[in-house]
Amino acid sequence: MTVELHFNRFDEWTAAREALPAAERAARDALSRRDPPEGDGGESPGGEVSFTCLAADEITEMNRRYLDRDRPTDVIAFPLSDPDAPPVGDVYLCPDVARESAAERGLPAAEEIVRLVVHGALHVLGHVHPEGEGRESSEMYRLQEEIVERALERGAPGRRGGAAEGEDRA
Repeated sequence: MTVELHFNRFDEWTAAREALPAAERAARDALSRRDPPEGDGGESPGGEVSFTCLAADEITEMNRRYLDRDRPTDVIAFPLSDPDAPPVGDVYLCPDVARESAAERGLPAAEEIVRLVVHGALHVLGHVHPEGEGRESSEMYRLQEEIVERALERGAPGRRGGAAEGEDRA
């Protein structure tokens, strides 16, 4: 099953633009984690998932409207297909929030953007994680980090100290 991917507005933020090759690899890896339907042999029609970068004010509005949270967030995912159907969904991420989170953890912003793409893709597939303490020990988190590491080992720009860390929008 091949999933059609769309990456929107990644060119508006330097770190997002630099993360794009690894983000695409990571999204394909994450979305391939869904088993094909019984007896399918992998020949089913593919799904379609879009990843869109939004400014902090835009994602705050979306967060307020759909999740009743009046603050910016790093990623929001909307699964739009049934669990047994090919994956269809929309993922929105905020490079501004990603940059802040990355700086707090001493990581390049491009790496955090790859992580958010994977996180959103896993939510589109129906993966969930607990809030708070158990989040980083959850199965979803472990899978997310495995996929991120694999994508970044292939040479993502911005890995551990890339030039994009301090830049906002291009």
